[in-house]
Amino acid sequence: MFRPLKNYLLTAGGGGILVEQVFYFLFRRLAIAPRLLSLSFSLSLTLTVYYGR
Repeated sequence: MFRPLKNYLLTAGGGGILVEQVFYFLFRRLAIAPRLLSLSFSLSLTLTVYYGR
């Protein structure tokens, strides 16, 4: 599945760069989302413990 995609990216030239940028953007979005989720979770947990005293 990924090998034809890689070949397409290599042979497409300028279009491949555009596709690569879109994939990179989506990957960054997917990588940032869990980090924000865990950050907000730890922040709320810290506030709960702090005000729970």
